[in-house]
Amino acid sequence: MGSNKWVSSLQLMIVIINIMVGASLLMLPRTVAETAKQDMWLSVLLASALMGTSFRIAAALAAYFPAYTSIEYHCILLGRTFGNILNCIMLALMLAITAQFVRVFRMAVKIFLLDLTPSQVIVLALLLLALYATQHGLAPVIRVQQFLFLFSYSIFIFLILLGLLAIEAEHYTPVLANGVKPVLQGTAACWMAYSGPEFIIGLVYPYVARRESVIRFGLAGIGAVAVLYVFITGITLGILGPEEIADFLIPTVMAYRSVEIPDTFIERIDGYLVIVWIAICFTALVNWLYFTGFGIARMMKLENSRSVIVLLLPVICYLENLPPDIQAVMASASWLNYIGLAWGLGVLPLLWGIAWWRRRR
Repeated sequence: MGSNKWVSSLQLMIVIINIMVGASLLMLPRTVAETAKQDMWLSVLLASALMGTSFRIAAALAAYFPAYTSIEYHCILLGRTFGNILNCIMLALMLAITAQFVRVFRMAVKIFLLDLTPSQVIVLALLLLALYATQHGLAPVIRVQQFLFLFSYSIFIFLILLGLLAIEAEHYTPVLANGVKPVLQGTAACWMAYSGPEFIIGLVYPYVARRESVIRFGLAGIGAVAVLYVFITGITLGILGPEEIADFLIPTVMAYRSVEIPDTFIERIDGYLVIVWIAICFTALVNWLYFTGFGIARMMKLENSRSVIVLLLPVICYLENLPPDIQAVMASASWLNYIGLAWGLGVLPLLWGIAWWRRRR
């Protein structure tokens, strides 16, 4: 990425939004409905608050070492051996999330759009396009996201709001019927829907032009995603109800199959929803792929991450194909969710505490 500080605050916010939003747009309601039921929207809000806390800690940690990425300051804080072990854990987690992302994308496209196309063709086309987008550094990656951001999200939000035509108010009551515990369980279950900012801020912080605004713009991005998730979960809940949501693998698309616009020729809103979702998913995958390769390249002290990203593709193909069925995919997603939760609310505060103590001494 070079040594110049050129990433603007707005660009950082766009990257943060795009790395969070992806497969969760379609699968998040099912994840939360299994535990929180009709209070799922509360779980989504609480999860955004937890991610905001984790991001503030990660940004404060990065601010102690403004000239280094997280790959370097892990070794400064813990020593070379333990620092590199922690780097391997972080990069392995990012790689596993990327592979999980590709698997969910493949399942959704296979089910709703290209049911006769071999799964390997879908995955190969997606990864080759992402590879092309990541071969020339972060600048082209950000330009692609800026180009797609306003177009894709404006259409997606418009389509999501059309779901208000089909909601039923009784699906939202009673509030907190089973107490607070199911809401808290749902909060933990949807952590991975927000995952991403706590990883990338440590990698991109040295290249941000206005570091004093990192936390403000980062929290604004997390807040924007929280609003989007609340709309998606709330509208899906209003259309299907909590019991029916838990029965569908991808409930958001199933909910919008019943949405109709009166006195128009427009039909099958779910088809338009999936098409726009593909563009959003692509930008999320590009972020995960690039920053994973960038982190590995920094750890190996390589000049750039091009060759690393190329070598990551067969690894991602292998990992995404490991779960034999849908049940295994959901189980692996649950494990990744709680490992990411431990990283964001356990490891990062510990590292920040060590950095604070060293600075105090």
